[in-house]
Amino acid sequence: MTIDLDGFSSAYAPGVSASSPMGFSPEVVLESLELIFASKKMISIDIAEMNPKYDIDNRTAKLAASLVHFVLEKSSLQKKRVNKFYKK
Repeated sequence: MTIDLDGFSSAYAPGVSASSPMGFSPEVVLESLELIFASKKMISIDIAEMNPKYDIDNRTAKLAASLVHFVLEKSSLQKKRVNKFYKK
């Protein structure tokens, strides 16, 4: 799965090559990620289209870092549940 930072509203992600004033909010992506993780079908993920040259106050970088943190947290919790299941 690829999260393209160009899709976020420029209020959240100004540091992209093709900013979108009518893009979506981080909450939309987080809710979508919750559903994808619940399906247990997430295999890999990447975050694309960060352009530090256009970033303002590192907002886009912080958004990307927050998304990575969210994904790592969810995947580690999911892995713990799977390992707990197989140890029984």
